[in-house]
Amino acid sequence: MVCAESFHVEPVRFMDWKLLKVNVLITHKYVEARMESQTYEVVFGKERQLDKPIVALTNCEVVFSSKDELDKCIVAVMESDERLGARPVEAVFYDWQLATVIRGLTMFFGVRWYDREYFDKNRDIYKNKMHNHLFSKFGVSAESFKVNHFVAG
Repeated sequence: MVCAESFHVEPVRFMDWKLLKVNVLITHKYVEARMESQTYEVVFGKERQLDKPIVALTNCEVVFSSKDELDKCIVAVMESDERLGARPVEAVFYDWQLATVIRGLTMFFGVRWYDREYFDKNRDIYKNKMHNHLFSKFGVSAESFKVNHFVAG
């Protein structure tokens, strides 16, 4: 596990689980933290500050059968984060939330949606053929995911 060189920790609530918020100077690192006798790993992405309203949030949870499959998925999410971060602001209709949280073999992550029409059309895109092919590389399928959408007013 790679640890960040400098960070500040404060308790927050994220996706209804009591976890840790860690402000890190280095992106895409893993931090292991102990809280309430549970171990969490937080995978950091590059969160862009966009001057766009968030129209919906999606919280996702998926359980893997092995650490190897989980690690492969973490790498894929980090690569996706890099691609998403390279888009011009006008082409940003959704983005990952800042942190992906790991507890055991369970991954918790979220999506921010900036365009209501795009959200309505793509909210269940994880169920399509391309995503299922991708998920099969990690030993999971769309049915493995617990997904909750929250739509703004």
